[in-house]
Amino acid sequence: MKSFLVTFQNVVRWGIYPLAMTLATVLFFQLQTSDGNFLLATVLPVWACLALIIWAEWFIPFQSEWKPKWQDWKLDGTYVIFIQTILPQVLTWLSALFVLRWWSGLDLPIHQWWPHHWSIGWQEISVILISDLLRYGLHRLSHTWTPLWKLHAVHHSVLKMYWLNTARFHPVEKSLQFLMDVLPFMLLGISEEVIALHLVLYGVNGFFQHCNADVRFGWLNYIVSSTELHRWHHSQHAKESNNNYGNNVIVWDLLFGTFYWPKDRSVTTLGLQNPTYPQRFWGQMKAPVQQDIDVT
Repeated sequence: MKSFLVTFQNVVRWGIYPLAMTLATVLFFQLQTSDGNFLLATVLPVWACLALIIWAEWFIPFQSEWKPKWQDWKLDGTYVIFIQTILPQVLTWLSALFVLRWWSGLDLPIHQWWPHHWSIGWQEISVILISDLLRYGLHRLSHTWTPLWKLHAVHHSVLKMYWLNTARFHPVEKSLQFLMDVLPFMLLGISEEVIALHLVLYGVNGFFQHCNADVRFGWLNYIVSSTELHRWHHSQHAKESNNNYGNNVIVWDLLFGTFYWPKDRSVTTLGLQNPTYPQRFWGQMKAPVQQDIDVT
């Protein structure tokens, strides 16, 4: 019985990520409707995969001391509601109401720049690579330019990693990310199907990045921005955390020399160097405008 449990744990460690990404993709195509309503197709696949991730955190935890407490749930739950749910809806509405109307009035041939005739798979790969390149530049600059770092420090304030704190971003930074993840592809006139699938894969991978599950990626660590790599990005030590900037894929880190994966040890202390950094929502909202709120 014990040997079976060990074997099953290993199967889960190595198989749950490809299983979840496959499940998310299959569910997306099964749930999308002919009338262009992608609500269920974007929400249910993420929820189904999230259930797997939460179970994996219980079944194969990476660090038992990273188990969240009520204060963690309350803080990160607030980010989910206001920053990850309400804010993107507002940004999408504002973009459709003002930016896209203005853009369409310019009558530019920009729609011709995108290979709309490609299959959805190749279009999706292109979206992932382009958006990750844009996010890589923003993310790396957020670690080197003080005004952006003060915003990004909110995300690095996590002292333990578990699935829900993937949501912890300052609203200003989240808005900047929207400019990289969604708006350029809306302006290019890319189909809603491609953008919706991108958001599904983006969401599932983000939950995996921060999960407290002992998930193994092997050679996939040279392709995706994985759990094993992203933990190092949250290290308290700058020489370790100033690496692995990739959002969905890690290829740009490999290309630009910021890939970091020591295989002989695990990350130890997480978070910022300032031990008094706020750990409540409104304190973190105000932190970027306060002087010396974090030691860089």
